[in-house]
Amino acid sequence: MQRFGEAPAYSTRAAFQASLACLAASLPQGALSVFALDVKGVGAWFLLIFTVGLFLLGTLLLVRYFEARDGMTDLAPRTRLYDVRHERVAYLLGIVVTSASVLLDAWFALTVRWGWWHLLPLALAAWGTTLFVRLLTRRAG
Repeated sequence: MQRFGEAPAYSTRAAFQASLACLAASLPQGALSVFALDVKGVGAWFLLIFTVGLFLLGTLLLVRYFEARDGMTDLAPRTRLYDVRHERVAYLLGIVVTSASVLLDAWFALTVRWGWWHLLPLALAAWGTTLFVRLLTRRAG
C-alpha cells in the first residue's frame, strides 16, 4: 500500500510502459491470430480473444495513467488516488492476460511453420507481465 503523499501506482512509468507493452503486443498478435485461424482452429480463436484482452487492458491502463497524472495536479481532487480496489484487480488481470498471451504465443511459435513471428508479441507480453508483477508488488508492499 502506498503511503500518503506518494504518487499512485497508476501514475508511474511502469504503468505507462505496461500499457504500451499491451498495446504493442496486441497489434502483431492480432494479425498473426487472424492468419492462423485456418491453421490451428480453436487455438487461434483463443489467441484472438487474448489479443482483444491485451488491447482493452492497454487502453484502460493508458487512460488511468493520464487520469492519475491529471488528478495529481488537480487543486480540488474529487476522488482519492490511493489504495483503490480496482487497481489491484487491474494488475492481477494484467498478469493473467499477458501470461496467457505468452503461453499461447509460445505454443504457436513451436507449432506453426512461420511461428518465429510469434516471438515479437511473446517478448512484448512477457515484458508486460514483469511490469504488472512489479506494479502489483509495489502496491502490496
